[in-house]
Amino acid sequence: MAATTAAQRKARRPKLKLEQMREQALDARDMQDGVELDLVAGKHEEIDLETGEVVVTEVADGETVVVPHPLMLSDERQEALDLFNRDEDLDQEEYTDDAGNKSTRAKRPYTIGGQPAPPGAWRLARAIQGAEDHRRLLAGGGHSNDVQLAWQLITPAQPDPTRAR
Repeated sequence: MAATTAAQRKARRPKLKLEQMREQALDARDMQDGVELDLVAGKHEEIDLETGEVVVTEVADGETVVVPHPLMLSDERQEALDLFNRDEDLDQEEYTDDAGNKSTRAKRPYTIGGQPAPPGAWRLARAIQGAEDHRRLLAGGGHSNDVQLAWQLITPAQPDPTRAR
């Protein structure tokens, strides 16, 4: 039996546009690229954590916001999610453990820019959605936990590896 050459392997390799590849990967696993949520007319006010200014967001009936599938996050949103998962979106402090090793950790009580940090569900939704879409979700009657619920809808349940089959 003759060995497959690099040229033969390359000839069999599919060549796809990025959007085609994404669509095929989602379709092959019967997954959606996100969930589109209908919003109701409303208004949301918050103090911007970076500037300290009041930000007012209004939405009209029928506007929507999309919660993307975890695999469809932009690099910017993925970086924000990674920071959240490591608590690095919070103010940091130097820490010395019992063995004398120095490192950093989230300052306690949790703060961002010296102000009390919002709850974890809010920070997670902000990391996934970005400030503008998260504010629109809140203005349109949504809650930060709705982002996690949407992810539950569009990600297949993973089997528990600790349970016997």
